[in-house]
Amino acid sequence: MNKQILDKLMKLNITYKKGPRELIKIDKEGVLFNQALHYIYSPSGSGKSFISAFIASQTEKEVIYFDMEHNPKSFYSYCEAQNVSVANVTDETAVIEELLHTELDFSTALFIFDSFSMFLEEASENNNATDTSRIVKAIHNLCVEKGATVIIIDHATELPSSSENNRRFKIEGNKSGKMKPVEIMYRLEPLDWEKPKDGATLIVEKSRTDDLYIGETFIVDSFRKTISPTDSEVSNEAPK
Repeated sequence: MNKQILDKLMKLNITYKKGPRELIKIDKEGVLFNQALHYIYSPSGSGKSFISAFIASQTEKEVIYFDMEHNPKSFYSYCEAQNVSVANVTDETAVIEELLHTELDFSTALFIFDSFSMFLEEASENNNATDTSRIVKAIHNLCVEKGATVIIIDHATELPSSSENNRRFKIEGNKSGKMKPVEIMYRLEPLDWEKPKDGATLIVEKSRTDDLYIGETFIVDSFRKTISPTDSEVSNEAPK
């Protein structure tokens, strides 16, 4: 982990006391929730890195983006403009343990991990519910043990029935294993696949808070710097 990020982490308090988490919204519209593990997935080229950085920047948290995908320079410039710090990660399998074994309080921090696949030692693990759940649970411990708010970004696979006018996709690998430890899961669909960085629709696929229901959607317009709920009907299914 580079010195700039370590310095930022060291400025956080070291007085966090583990206890029951209260999942309260930390942005105006209630897309992100305090001390919760969020999961956002979409295909490559959908702008999910930019959108995730933008929604995180709308909170008052100290946002640290763990870039394991080695995004282009333009992304780093974008993050700098949003006051999001980017950490280059060279050892993906060690970064979570490194964070968990500090004495620091992360309750004022929001971590973004891009992307989930980089935590896999073997590609086949992505299709195994036990392997994927183990990794997500380890990341979830940052919320439970250290008070962090976390976003995991993941890839999606386009379906054979997908077309240019109807992009259809599913989460890459085993969804159930990834979904179980997560508090909130979003499916991300760009508003314009030709200009994915400008905005997206976030669709709730899982929620463990009473303030967010499955099927609820948000329009994230990063070009105009707005986030707004839509008027679409939400599911009657209770939060899990």
